[in-house]
Amino acid sequence: LVNGGEFTGAEGDGIDLKATRCAVLAVHVHHVGRNGIKLWHEGDVIDALVHDCGADASVVLGSKGAGEVARFRIVHSLVAFHGRASGESAYSMSVAYDSPQDPVELELVDTVFHGNAGGIVLSKGTRATILGCLLGPGPAGQVVEYAHDGSTSRSVEATDGPEALSLVGRAEGNLAFGTRPGFVRADASDLVSFVPGRGSPLVGAGVAVLPAVGVDFA
Repeated sequence: LVNGGEFTGAEGDGIDLKATRCAVLAVHVHHVGRNGIKLWHEGDVIDALVHDCGADASVVLGSKGAGEVARFRIVHSLVAFHGRASGESAYSMSVAYDSPQDPVELELVDTVFHGNAGGIVLSKGTRATILGCLLGPGPAGQVVEYAHDGSTSRSVEATDGPEALSLVGRAEGNLAFGTRPGFVRADASDLVSFVPGRGSPLVGAGVAVLPAVGVDFA
């Protein structure tokens, strides 16, 4: 359990857990040299703000191998501006990238991916549930690469509607890919400026999840 805290300034990863049954709650991870949050085997990330990370992805999720299903949840979280400092192409989140045949169940709920150097990549063995999210495309226009098998993949593009997310599993109530989140500052870089501003399309756009998050950064 990682419950609360700010993780910043590391040359490597912000949070790196080589364990099962992990929970990362109410964390602010930013300006680290490599991955923001890395869960090797399974776990939940709830009420997290992750931005301005480097390396191959802001969030890296692995697998359990040996035919065991790895389960991950990303709930009430924000992943933004991955690679802003370097300008290099990278994924915002990768799932079982190095073990694409392993079974993974992923839930993304009430979560925003915005302004990142690339989209999300899901392995061939990953089945996703995506509810009430805003998934922004990377500069190349890809929102989600899926069915990645180590060499090839298919993709959901910025020009597709959010209903195309059903190609990766269950998808409901998601905002259009080109939606601007309407933060207090468009170039947000700290805790305060990531708060949704007046008229933000994020307000009231999520889905109800129980148990509800008890503490919110804003």
